[in-house]
Amino acid sequence: MEALSLDAERRAQHSRAVVHKPKPPLAIIAIGLVGILIAALVYVPWTNAPFDILDFSEFLPFLHQHDSLWGRFEAFVAYYASRGRLNLLSYLFITGKWSLFGDSAVGWQFARFGEMCIIVLAVYLFLRRLDLDRWGSAFGASLFVVAQSASPAWIRLTMGEPLGLLAIVCASLLATWYQGTSRWRAIGVMIAALLTASMLAKEMLVALVPFVLLLACSRNTHGDFEKPFGQPLTSAADSCQTKSQAGKMSRIAQSFAKRSGC
Repeated sequence: MEALSLDAERRAQHSRAVVHKPKPPLAIIAIGLVGILIAALVYVPWTNAPFDILDFSEFLPFLHQHDSLWGRFEAFVAYYASRGRLNLLSYLFITGKWSLFGDSAVGWQFARFGEMCIIVLAVYLFLRRLDLDRWGSAFGASLFVVAQSASPAWIRLTMGEPLGLLAIVCASLLATWYQGTSRWRAIGVMIAALLTASMLAKEMLVALVPFVLLLACSRNTHGDFEKPFGQPLTSAADSCQTKSQAGKMSRIAQSFAKRSGC
């Protein structure tokens, strides 16, 4: 009873905190703008830098041989399907950007810059949904700007990982609402669509699919984490302890009955 009382009190406190959340301070908005400025100064998307020969040496023949978006897309699909790859969403974005910007590196760079800024914002919102405070969420999201492992995503313009990661983060964000809304079917369909899109952008991102599914199954309507399709972790632990004690009492009673000849 005491555990249930504590759990109910914690949920009530969480509900009150959600209702009375203050509006985002101007300081956080200012930090976001400063972050965009720093990212722009670091990655300078307005510089007319040469394309990465590692990828474009393979892409350019298909981009030049066809005049239409669909013709370029078909050429990409045929070429990579013969090599066992089918990143359809990445091919569509590459051919679409070529149709828009041609060989203007600045256009490609600004498109990737905008894509990465959206990823940083989505990560911030996701961390906030996990109950991190604004400053912690801002610092966590900033790793997608300043971390060494993140820099290739800003620079290599044909990578499919940023597009796939954006779909994964958005699916994770939706997963935090899955059990707390009456429209769970629509949320489930959107999560499935985003996970499919992530794999069509980069097949290796399939490794992150279990994380999203577990998140959807383990975060309850009160914002607490619980065992998938089960009771809250604290209640589950109490239940296991109670079952263990009941088992010990049963064994003691059986032993006493044998000794008494009952």
